[in-house]
Amino acid sequence: MTCPAPKILTARPCGHYLEPGQRVCRAHEGTDPNGRCEGETGPKTERIRCHAWPLASLPFCRAHDPELKAERQAVKQSLAQELARLRQLVTPDVAVSADLTRCYS
Repeated sequence: MTCPAPKILTARPCGHYLEPGQRVCRAHEGTDPNGRCEGETGPKTERIRCHAWPLASLPFCRAHDPELKAERQAVKQSLAQELARLRQLVTPDVAVSADLTRCYS
């Protein structure tokens, strides 16, 4: 048996396999099958309304919920800052060899 929840861009079912006794897959837990997300998706020139089920008691799916989107962006920014700091620490100590003759000997 597969998950019946619609995808974001099309009304086709998600299709993830379900564990015995599950109604939807993990990605769609906590959604309202009687609703439709109020978010828009697709290329900027051809926006369409999202087909996904909204989170329970919210008008948006997990991908379009403004609060969850803000949290994901904050995590992404934090990781980018940590990566930049790591590069500053590591890069000065890394030596790059330009002698390619050793590779083909």
